[in-house]
Amino acid sequence: MRTLILSEYVAKHPALGLVDVDVQVWTNASPSPASYQATILDMKIADAGSAHSDHPFYGMKEHIERALKSGAVVICLDYATYVSHQSSFEGNRKDLQATTNLKSTFTYASKSQGPQETTYDWLDQGFLGATRLDTLDARPVEQIAVTSAAGEVRSYFGLVKRACKTIYGVQLDRTGRKGTLEYQRQQDPSSAACSPVTARVNVLAVNEVTGEPVAAEIKHPDASGSLVFLPRFEEPSGESARVIGPTIAMVLKCVAEWFYQRNIQEAGVKEELPEWVKGHRSEKAKDLDSRLQKLDAERSEVSTERDKHDEMLELLCGTGEPLRLSVEKFFGSPWLGFDVEVSAKGASIDQLVHDRATARSLAVEVTGVSGKFHKNDPHLADVLDYLPTHTEKNLAERTERIVLAVNTYRDTPVADRNDKDDFTEPVKKMAGDIRFCLIRTSDLYALWLDHIAGRRTAAGIFDSIFSCVGLYTYRKPRGSR
Repeated sequence: MRTLILSEYVAKHPALGLVDVDVQVWTNASPSPASYQATILDMKIADAGSAHSDHPFYGMKEHIERALKSGAVVICLDYATYVSHQSSFEGNRKDLQATTNLKSTFTYASKSQGPQETTYDWLDQGFLGATRLDTLDARPVEQIAVTSAAGEVRSYFGLVKRACKTIYGVQLDRTGRKGTLEYQRQQDPSSAACSPVTARVNVLAVNEVTGEPVAAEIKHPDASGSLVFLPRFEEPSGESARVIGPTIAMVLKCVAEWFYQRNIQEAGVKEELPEWVKGHRSEKAKDLDSRLQKLDAERSEVSTERDKHDEMLELLCGTGEPLRLSVEKFFGSPWLGFDVEVSAKGASIDQLVHDRATARSLAVEVTGVSGKFHKNDPHLADVLDYLPTHTEKNLAERTERIVLAVNTYRDTPVADRNDKDDFTEPVKKMAGDIRFCLIRTSDLYALWLDHIAGRRTAAGIFDSIFSCVGLYTYRKPRGSR
């Protein structure tokens, strides 16, 4: 694997015996990352405050994009390009002016200004064309928790003493280890035109106090490579520099190789052949290419179907919008197939489920709690708020049932919930008195499993919930184990 390292410090402390590693300092004539499988960019460069046209990485965006599209790894080591001890926009006039003057030399005019350093401010300097990656707090963080399980990544963090930047704007999933990053990509520094991008994020390390990412891998939708942000290594000095300095290049190469090899395994990444040479493929290669295309289409279809099933796992562990959405999908498309009317934000009831065949409806309120559900929960108050509307609907004949679906003990493994009381006695009594259905979302999940196994019909599930007054009791269908 050919690796390029652009770093003044590493160039001064070369490692002996490294194969296929090109170590250089930053210059306007630096090699193109597109010619390497891995590139490590040490963002601490002497002329970081120079004008655009003279900046070493000005105009490198195209080369970086070509490298990422070919499956290469690009690792950026951050550092503090500007330090301010202010913690908000309330910096003094002199500090604000100094920041404005500094950033105006190498940022776009549309970029917001503030008294503190911008997170990854070099990203939009003709580098990746990314905008709206700003933050007002880039003070050093020394409490770092490494979340990556890769030994190579963890070894690198043995050289790191602090992180100077936080990767803001990442929308993390429930695990806090994966997410997405949405930003506006500026195609041309001379133009204000931008296009939206949503990239996948794998978190590598976080601020131990706040949980915010300080290191991550960014996977762009149109590239198979990896863009990796890491805190910069601590520069050893004196005798330590002689001993530790040469190991930095070796550790960085191991990190880059781990990402590259994983990309190859996961996505079958390989260097693209020129288009003209592909016309000379053997007949066997053409046949295999056709088969691979069919397999890719099948893989995509299977992956989509699997993800559709996995979405229902939120019924066992979710809360908030993810749980509400899984309940909506359970009753509607793609599962039971009833008409689901999602209520407006702030409404007392989350969704109305309509069975057009019988002219009956379920008014469903959804929530998840870490333990037992209590009478003072605001979602029970929502049910009571909706009660007058429900009563008016049912004056002529009972056509609607209120359903309070709760994911109780959502952080507890399902096997450990069996002996627990999910609802307090006052809640269960209220459900009986007011005549609404109280059901655990884990029971909805059991009903879903029965449905996809062909043991229950959609109509049968609707009837069982509609006819329930008080606490719902799940019973296995006849003949099931």
